[in-house]
Amino acid sequence: MDSDNATLDLDSDSLYICLTQLFGPPGRFHWSIYITDAQGLATQYQWAEDLARCDRSAPVEKYSCSIVQPVKQRSETLQWNLAFIKMSHFVRTMDSDSYDELFANIFTTSWASWKDNRQHGLSCRTWAIAALQKLREKGGMRRLSAEQIAGLEAKIIAIGCAVEQRVAIGDNTVEMAEL
Repeated sequence: MDSDNATLDLDSDSLYICLTQLFGPPGRFHWSIYITDAQGLATQYQWAEDLARCDRSAPVEKYSCSIVQPVKQRSETLQWNLAFIKMSHFVRTMDSDSYDELFANIFTTSWASWKDNRQHGLSCRTWAIAALQKLREKGGMRRLSAEQIAGLEAKIIAIGCAVEQRVAIGDNTVEMAEL
């Protein structure tokens, strides 16, 4: 096993917010959602850079979903997955394709620059919180109000910042947390 890129075990029928390292000021992360099925197979849902973009006037970001098997400490693009935060209130209410349909239209447009997307409130973080709200509306986040879902954002950021502080002193262990 490659000790620099350990395989991570995610619980079956669970939802995790994954925070991935971004270079820049502390406290900024790429956010994505991993949902596992009964066998533990993980599907990643995210709002991210369109790596196939060929035209500078085309949208810079888009929604995507993909099976990730196995889940590793480093992403396919070699970025560190700093934390996987299990959402304890999650109840799996549909199959992977139905989650894909639910999440695909959270943002219906994207602009040609990150600056324009951010000015319009489009980011991986705002997408992930909106996805949790959609799940709540469909009964997939039991016993949480819209305000409580919105309140998860600060808690998730705090976990990510704590991991960044550990990484700064040489501890590269992925944080497996639960909210």
